[in-house]
Amino acid sequence: MRGILPDEIVNLPKSPFAVPFWEWLQGPLASVCREVLFSESTRSSGYYDTQQVETLLKDYCEPSVPQKALSIKNLLFFEIWRHIVLIR
Repeated sequence: MRGILPDEIVNLPKSPFAVPFWEWLQGPLASVCREVLFSESTRSSGYYDTQQVETLLKDYCEPSVPQKALSIKNLLFFEIWRHIVLIR
């Protein structure tokens, strides 16, 4: 990109980029998350304790506990991957 972008941008050090997953769980991802994690396919898989997932989703509103959002993200991503790779 040298020659296209300004040098001050090209020479910036690498930096992580954070995905605002917790905020997304408060809004646009809330219904998607429930739809995926409580689908018939997910419930019948035997991988999850539905009651524990329900408790996790009820408690995720605590911003002081980012581990809950991470746990939900991991469950959601695994389940989406499982549907794409293993079920299709």
